[in-house]
Amino acid sequence: MKDEKGLTYVATIILVIIIIAFAIGVILYIQQQYRNEESETIKTNMLAIQGKAKMVAEEEKALKKELIGTKILIEQQDQKVKDFLKSQNIEIEENSKYYILKKEDLTTMGLSNINIEPNEYYIVNYDNMEVLYTKGIKVGDNEYYKLSDFNNLSDEKEIVKEDEK
Repeated sequence: MKDEKGLTYVATIILVIIIIAFAIGVILYIQQQYRNEESETIKTNMLAIQGKAKMVAEEEKALKKELIGTKILIEQQDQKVKDFLKSQNIEIEENSKYYILKKEDLTTMGLSNINIEPNEYYIVNYDNMEVLYTKGIKVGDNEYYKLSDFNNLSDEKEIVKEDEK
């Protein structure tokens, strides 16, 4: 019998298992990075909307211009909006300034680069500048819909990072 050099059958199987484990690890890492990037994009979009909403609210006060968006009272027939508001414990009153922002409204505000999926909306409260996104974003086991929730989450992450130092 010749002296054969190379990988044995068992070594080949072990090598294949190691390569598969490495590939799975890389795929999971890329998925995690994608989710983080998506949540940061949504947070950035919400911050941009909040900034523009402040400008729109100031123009409304100073120049008596209309607020941009559709007042929620008009849109309450939409079951998705009703369910969303109920899930967020938001009570709509006659004089509330909750407005739904659709793609056209974002374009009017100068935010045409923000993409919205069909049947998803940004909601802004022009009184306290709270911005909500009906799709939300899942972080861990929780889903966040409000910009203030994202900001609180970021503050908690920074506290944890400081504690680790």
